[in-house]
Amino acid sequence: MKICMAQINTVVGDITGNTDRVVTVCHDQHAGGTQMVVFPELTLTGYPPEDLLLRGDVLLRTDAAVRRLCHELPADLVVVVGYPKARGDALFNTAGVITNNEVTAEYDKQCLPNYQVFDEKRYFQEGDRSFFIPYKEKSIAVTICEDIWNADQVKYSKDPLDEIAEGQPDLLINLSASPWHIGKDKQRIKLLGKVAEKCKCPVMYVNVVGGNDELVFDGFSVSVNKDGLLNNFSDSFSEKIEVHDFTDEECTSYPNIAPMESLRRALVLGVRDYAHKSGFKKGLIGLSGGIDSALTAAIAVEALGKENVIGISLPSAISSQHSKEDAEELAKNLGIEFHTLPIQNVVDAASEELAPLFKDRPVDVTEENIQARTRG
Repeated sequence: MKICMAQINTVVGDITGNTDRVVTVCHDQHAGGTQMVVFPELTLTGYPPEDLLLRGDVLLRTDAAVRRLCHELPADLVVVVGYPKARGDALFNTAGVITNNEVTAEYDKQCLPNYQVFDEKRYFQEGDRSFFIPYKEKSIAVTICEDIWNADQVKYSKDPLDEIAEGQPDLLINLSASPWHIGKDKQRIKLLGKVAEKCKCPVMYVNVVGGNDELVFDGFSVSVNKDGLLNNFSDSFSEKIEVHDFTDEECTSYPNIAPMESLRRALVLGVRDYAHKSGFKKGLIGLSGGIDSALTAAIAVEALGKENVIGISLPSAISSQHSKEDAEELAKNLGIEFHTLPIQNVVDAASEELAPLFKDRPVDVTEENIQARTRG
């Protein structure tokens, strides 16, 4: 089979835009001979949708998006895509299989993370069964993100992989929305190797990419062969729509990205997506002449483009000439617009008004904070 791993960048709440992306990818892949396209977890709403799920109109729009996919996707293409699904009073984190102009089956996530940045138990009910897609005399197991993490460390009382292993699938697919942290790529490869060894089949892991508020998703969709060895991967921190061909050979071209370089890419992606998904085009940065603001400005320029970044120097009476010159030189080096706006008059005015309250007290960090607050 030619299976496409659609590592796309979704926008939380933009159900129409996310659905448009699914339709475009599917038609492009179908034209190239792909037989199946797999998208990440909760693709249609974006991840994490959080309290948007408490709005009835969001679920109605999601249902309409699924019906649209049934109507617009190529009939002979198998598409696996994530979305929230209401059944009665319960809401599930679901993966739907769409082919022949209908939803032929749905799988509900069984293990709901409720730690660190995750709070899925606030919104979803647990699924209660494993799921297999019969396709061309093959059996494909479908899981969603956390369903496979018991293979790394026991977090849940039940392990969906136990039932899947008994079913002896030919392939296991995992739809994920797994946030990035330093070292997460190696952690995933190790985990997927354990999953493959337990289920005795290759594993495809399709992860979302992009920044959503404080979370950054790096993508790095991965496939491992039945022996648990890395088969292929999609590059991190960018959209990748790629067909992964399974072989018994181990992939030896795994990119060894230095932790600080990985961090830089994550910061650039997070800043770019936060701005663009919020409708912002430009960034305004206070330049002190120090390392912190220099690093922030450099990231902003890479994320937004130098024409969209404005640097502002806000010197006061205690600002050194060196720091003022460094700020201006930084702006020149980055090629950004630059302005100097002295704040001493504002600081003096605030200090004068506060003088009666500060009477008979020595000057300390309080007066310094007037400067910082003035800049803010």
